[in-house]
Amino acid sequence: MRDKANLLINRPNQSSCSMISSDFIALYGADLRKIGFIYPNNSEIITTSAYDLASNVFGTGYVNKEKATSLATPEVIEKIGIARSKEKGEDLYSSSCYNEILVNSKPCGIVLLGLGENDLNIYYQEAKLLSLEMNLPLYCIDTMQYNGKLSDDDKNYIAFHSVLSFLGISTDDFMQMSHDCTEIYEIINSYKEQVTEIFLKLKKSGILTKENMCQMMSNIVDISKINSKSKL
Repeated sequence: MRDKANLLINRPNQSSCSMISSDFIALYGADLRKIGFIYPNNSEIITTSAYDLASNVFGTGYVNKEKATSLATPEVIEKIGIARSKEKGEDLYSSSCYNEILVNSKPCGIVLLGLGENDLNIYYQEAKLLSLEMNLPLYCIDTMQYNGKLSDDDKNYIAFHSVLSFLGISTDDFMQMSHDCTEIYEIINSYKEQVTEIFLKLKKSGILTKENMCQMMSNIVDISKINSKSKL
């Protein structure tokens, strides 16, 4: 993540972003990795779109020019995204509908979009280190403050980060074992509801931390049958 971040922060002239607000958050990419740069809300806007612009990540320009407009305001694009998300029955705070904006700007911070899990997120420490290296603030946005209802995807997200933290599996470890994760996903699916219940209980009490979560999970999760390669 850090290598790509250094390339992205130095790219010329344009940055492709997803607009976020307290009403709508459109995310595309890995469901379990919601970390990226955040750009100033007064950035110079090149163009906007409710579709994938297929922008050149490390250069300039974009492929889908017919889907871009310099006339619609971000508010209009957001309304289109909200309407499309509702039609698809998606959560408005983790929608897959494009809400894209191309800006001429540099990032002003690093953002972790999650459910208030902070250091329980397996990418948190890497994001924190990146924040220090780039001298950019780290913002942790808890989408549960806008939407108190947890979707099944939210529960999978909580269980994923909780189980991997409990097993001591880092980002690099997980990437290397991406083709040998059957046992881990079996644990995630088996304990998803219980882990989510613990997560919400600790969060409501104001004591949600990686240490407290792992301690509580040790009382319910049976890892005796996990392959030694999956335990660190």
